[in-house]
Amino acid sequence: AIRTSLFITNTLTGCPIEGSGRQIFNAEPGIDTATNFDVVLKHTEGNGWKMWDRQKSLSRDRVSCNYRRFVPRFAPEKNVTMCLHDPDVDVISGDIAEFGRWKYCDALVVEYQHAASFFRKEKASGRRKLFYIEAGANIGSCVLEMLLSTNAEIIAFEPDPRNLAQLTTTLMAMDPAYRNRVALFPIALGSERGSSTIHTAADNRGNALVGQPVPDYKNQMFLPPVQISVEALDDLIDLNDGDVAFPLIKMDVQGFECRVIDGMRKVLGATSSVKSEAESKLLAANGCSVEGMLQRLRDARFADTELDKSGDILARKYSRRKGSFLDRHRYQKSVNK
Repeated sequence: AIRTSLFITNTLTGCPIEGSGRQIFNAEPGIDTATNFDVVLKHTEGNGWKMWDRQKSLSRDRVSCNYRRFVPRFAPEKNVTMCLHDPDVDVISGDIAEFGRWKYCDALVVEYQHAASFFRKEKASGRRKLFYIEAGANIGSCVLEMLLSTNAEIIAFEPDPRNLAQLTTTLMAMDPAYRNRVALFPIALGSERGSSTIHTAADNRGNALVGQPVPDYKNQMFLPPVQISVEALDDLIDLNDGDVAFPLIKMDVQGFECRVIDGMRKVLGATSSVKSEAESKLLAANGCSVEGMLQRLRDARFADTELDKSGDILARKYSRRKGSFLDRHRYQKSVNK
């Protein structure tokens, strides 16, 4: 989906002004150097799919890359080579080619860092196993921003093999220390296990829809549909380790958001922030609405839920102003369910 606006302004976050190059986020305290995927993942394979093994790119054919430098907003010195689609055809690739990154992802770094700090305050030792979850990774613009600007361990989902080819080609060219922090699933998230098709717009690989095509505009062309697997997040994530937590979940699944939420109600109990696209036309095509999304998040104990100026939903269980989780008693009950 196409988004360029942020839900947090620089005056609120203390972020450097555009182009200043000052890094404000350093290595996060309280996180083990080794990855913790073994304690959080129940399954790494299913019916017709396996989690990416980090050994080679996921591609059925030869990967056609348009290489550009990706420059993370908060760690520009860590810039890497990124495999893009044709920038003259694909909108997200075009923006990265022009600006060095997908600016929408900047605010995710800010939100993750704030949420992670409050998770640590809730535990006396400060030791937490923290994960960032992304549903709808596309070619990896936000995965790269989080990977290079934070120490988050990343659990990402992208069902379209045409996007997976670009994303995994980029990751394979990076230092293993980076790609080992990414657990990448070549599937879509939904309310239950099943199969479907992915319909991707030819000129906007971010407009990739599960089950049916919904054009951005009249006569928009779509690539041939591809068969995909669908899983519920609750069936993949193990919450038995009390130190496991999710400061931020980002969703951009083109109208499938309500079904994704329905399949991760347990995980939401250990999550402090959710940032999600909420486009009425796409939600309606899947029998839901913006209010339906908001109500689901309220039911999951997100006490601070709002729409930002771009129409995205930001839901929090903590208050930056108060410096503590909202409705602490209900929050702890939801985590311990």
